[in-house]
Order: sequence, then structure tokens, then C-alpha cells
Amino acid sequence: MLYTGWGPIVVVVFLLIAFGSQSVFMHLTGERRFFVNHPLLAVLIFAFAGTVGWFLGRFMNRKPLEVVEMDQHGRKLVSKARHTIWFIPAEYWGPILFLVVTFIVLIKD
Repeated sequence: MLYTGWGPIVVVVFLLIAFGSQSVFMHLTGERRFFVNHPLLAVLIFAFAGTVGWFLGRFMNRKPLEVVEMDQHGRKLVSKARHTIWFIPAEYWGPILFLVVTFIVLIKD
């Protein structure tokens, strides 16, 4: 399976922050290619989006707060969803996306 749980939400949040900030800066300044003309600001926004992705993934993959049920042998059954993309936990996708997108923006120069 390509993903488990809500893993892809980290990518969606990263892209919403990146493209949303691009749209806001484009609207405020009138520059059509704001991130291309200001790569340092783009890297800072991508770092912020990667940090948000990291904390969102950590929140989603945290330990459960309560035990839901017991099995017939008296052991605790804890339902814990794993949120992954390509078997990589969701919290690591924030930094991965930051590195990939930063490399793409900086290589364009």
C-alpha cells in the first residue's frame, strides 16, 4: 500500500503552506514568480512548512491516551494507527519535503 492512516495529510499541509504563501506574496507584491526571485524567503517558508509537517506527523503518531479493550488473556490491546507514506512515518515527510523543494528552488539559480 502506498500509504497508511492519514499520512498524506502532511504533504497536503506542506503544499498548502508553500503555495498559499506564494499566492499571498504574489498578491501583495505583484511579482508573478516570487519564490524564484526571492529564494531565501522561499527556503524560510519551506522550513516553516517542514516544521509544521514534522509536528503534525509527531502528533498523529503519538502514543494513544487510553487503552481501548482487553483480550481474553488479560493483555491490553492498544489501537494505534500508523500514519506513513511509502513505509516512512508521517513526521519524517516534513523534513524530506523541505530538503527536496529547497534543492529544487536553489538549483534553479
